[in-house]
Amino acid sequence: MNLLKKLLFLFVVISLFPVDSKSQENTKDSLLAVMKNFHLTAYMDVYYSYDYIKEYSKPDTVRIFSSFAPYNNEFRLNLAYVLMRYENDKVRANLGFRAGDMPLLLTPVDKRFIQYIKEANFGTKLGEKTWLDLGYMPNPVGIESSVAIDNFLSSISLCGYLEPSSLLGIKLSHEFSKKLRAALLVYNSYSIASANNNNKVLAINLKYTPSDDFLLTFNSTFGDEGEGEDIVKLNSYNNIFCKYSYKNKVDFIAQLDFSAQGNSQKTDSTQTAYMVSGLAVLRYKISPKFNISSRFDYISDPDGFMSNGEGGSKDNLKAYSFTLGIEYRPFENIFFRIENQHMHFNQKLYDNKDERYNILLSSGIKL
Repeated sequence: MNLLKKLLFLFVVISLFPVDSKSQENTKDSLLAVMKNFHLTAYMDVYYSYDYIKEYSKPDTVRIFSSFAPYNNEFRLNLAYVLMRYENDKVRANLGFRAGDMPLLLTPVDKRFIQYIKEANFGTKLGEKTWLDLGYMPNPVGIESSVAIDNFLSSISLCGYLEPSSLLGIKLSHEFSKKLRAALLVYNSYSIASANNNNKVLAINLKYTPSDDFLLTFNSTFGDEGEGEDIVKLNSYNNIFCKYSYKNKVDFIAQLDFSAQGNSQKTDSTQTAYMVSGLAVLRYKISPKFNISSRFDYISDPDGFMSNGEGGSKDNLKAYSFTLGIEYRPFENIFFRIENQHMHFNQKLYDNKDERYNILLSSGIKL
């Protein structure tokens, strides 16, 4: 923002103290050209969440598997951010700051400073269709966004809850054609917000868009998740998702995640453990302003190496969830939603209950 303020100040000074008219016009044109490359985005969403069964709805307690709306029976600010983007034909940069429940939810106490940063990265163009970006940036794994207005539903799926979050590292991307794009990434293991930043992860991202109505994306990561232990735990996380739109009336999303990690089985620590999760989402546009969406999602983590003993248990985790929601959009950049969700687990994660029924009201705006 300091650069933006300086440019504005310089523009005002030149306007108030004219010199040679031709020189002044050239300077103004140059400044206007630079200013056109800046884009400022602001976003905010709020929620009210209520669990039907009060026994496991303790006040001021974060409920697990609730990336969106972690608190019960309270009006809360889920996410608010300001993001400034700059891009021309040679360089680009993103700087954003955020606040709310979501940024704080999955951030360890000793690294809470990172909750305020949404993005902090910059890039340079290496070739006609090749970019190199460095810094803190979104992870391409998973189709669900942390920004609710970009999703069909505000609540996040079970698999989305455990997927890698933003990363700190380097990304080399190339556009092979208008239909095929690819990226190679190297970054701190899993996430900057995790306990393991000494190990590094190598990842690939492939995005195929044969038409405006269809998107297919594949992501694969590989690295050591031993977190400083003597035993190496090589982890492979694979994610594939597609999105299809039919006549701008029906939208369908499907996603599958598969992860394998060495030396991680619960019964035999020398063997490989596996995790699988997925989701399917269907949205029907009742009218230009009303949508109805449904989602089914599940996760199976028999050795708990991904779920890491959620709820204080080291048992295997199997769970599924079904969500139904209605959305009203008076304008493209504003939404109002009501959702009903049922989650079922093979563990009693909610005060001696193995299921959770929840109703969620949410609204947001993006400028």
